Amino acid sequence: MIRVACDVSFAAPLPGRQEVVTGVGRVIKELLLRLQQIPDLEVKAVGSFGGDWNPVSTSIQAQRWAARLTPRASSMPAYRSRLGLSRLLGPLQVGMESRRHSRSLGLRLLRRLLRLDAASGLNGGGLDVFHATFLPPPDDLPSALPRVVFIHDVYPARFPQHCGASACGTLDTIIRRLDASRDYVICNSEFTQRDFCELAQFPAERVTVAPLAAAAAFSPVLDPARIESLREKYQLGTAPYLLSVANPQPRKNLIPAIHAMRIL
Repeated sequence: MIRVACDVSFAAPLPGRQEVVTGVGRVIKELLLRLQQIPDLEVKAVGSFGGDWNPVSTSIQAQRWAARLTPRASSMPAYRSRLGLSRLLGPLQVGMESRRHSRSLGLRLLRRLLRLDAASGLNGGGLDVFHATFLPPPDDLPSALPRVVFIHDVYPARFPQHCGASACGTLDTIIRRLDASRDYVICNSEFTQRDFCELAQFPAERVTVAPLAAAAAFSPVLDPARIESLREKYQLGTAPYLLSVANPQPRKNLIPAIHAMRIL
C-alpha cells in the first residue's frame, strides 16, 4: 500500500462560497477521484500549509471539500497546533469567513493569533509520497520523502506582465524547491514539458507527460428542446454564437477567436 498526501487546497472553495471550478481545480478534483479508485493507493487529502496566509482555515476547508466530494475520501490536517488554539478556534475562523466578515477587526486578530499558534503538521509520518497539485510543496517535509509536482504551464515565467505577483511567485518558489534527486514532475503536454525543463534546468527523464482529457459531460448537446431553451434564456435568437469560459488573459486568444467568428 502506497500512502499519498494530495494537496487539494486550490480546488477547495473559500468558506461561504459556492464551489467555483477553475480548469486547474477540475484537474485536481478528477485526480483525487481517480487516485482513490486505485486499490494499492491510500490517498489523504490535505490543505496547503507552506506560505498560506490562513493555513488553519485552508486546511479545514480542504478537508470538508474532500469529504463532500466522495465518501471514500480521507484527509489529514496540514498543520499542528502549538497551544491547542487552532483546534478550538479554527472552526470559528471558518464560520466567520463564511459570513463574509473578512474585514472585521475580530477576524483579523483571530487570523493573526492562529498563524502564531499553527505549525506545519506535514512531517511525513505515515506517508510514502507527497503530491503537490498546484502550489509549492512544503519546504519542511522530510528530505527522504519523495514528492510529485504537477506543472500545468510556465506561462507566468514567460509572460510575467500578464500575470499577478502571486502567480509568478508561486512558480518561482516551485522551481527553487525542486530537487532532481528526490522529485518527479508531471506536465500536461509535451510542450509544457519542454518549456519547463528548459526554464528550470530539470532533467527530462524525471518528467512525465500526462495529457488531459475532457470528461464525458463535455460533449455536444443534440436535444433540440435543450438548445431552444438555452437560446431563449440568453436571448440568442437564431443567430450563431460562440461560447468561451476562459478568463480574459491574453494567452486565451479571445480576440482572435472573436475575429474568426466574425469571418465565419
